Amino acid sequence: MTVIEKVEAGTNVGYAIVILSPDDVGGVDKEHFSPRARQNVVFEWGYLMAKLGRNRVACLRKGNTEMPSDLHGIVRIDISNDVRDSAELIRRELLAAGYKLLDS
Repeated sequence: MTVIEKVEAGTNVGYAIVILSPDDVGGVDKEHFSPRARQNVVFEWGYLMAKLGRNRVACLRKGNTEMPSDLHGIVRIDISNDVRDSAELIRRELLAAGYKLLDS
């Protein structure tokens, strides 16, 4: 299977979480590089938003990972320290998408 076929086959879900972590660098020129998520992650994020709807995809952003300029208005949750620190925000997003969660 190609990568996109694997993504298509693995996205028969009701909700998705995308993690943007600073695994790459890039910029306009060598003097203006900044930490970025890998391009495939950004592509898959867009694919999932198109397939599931924006309200069914959460973006967890680690540190100062650059956000693509056309996605600045999309809700994102900071996980710079520990993802568990953001558990309540993630829980709220799932509740807003209509999921019923067990109390913890």
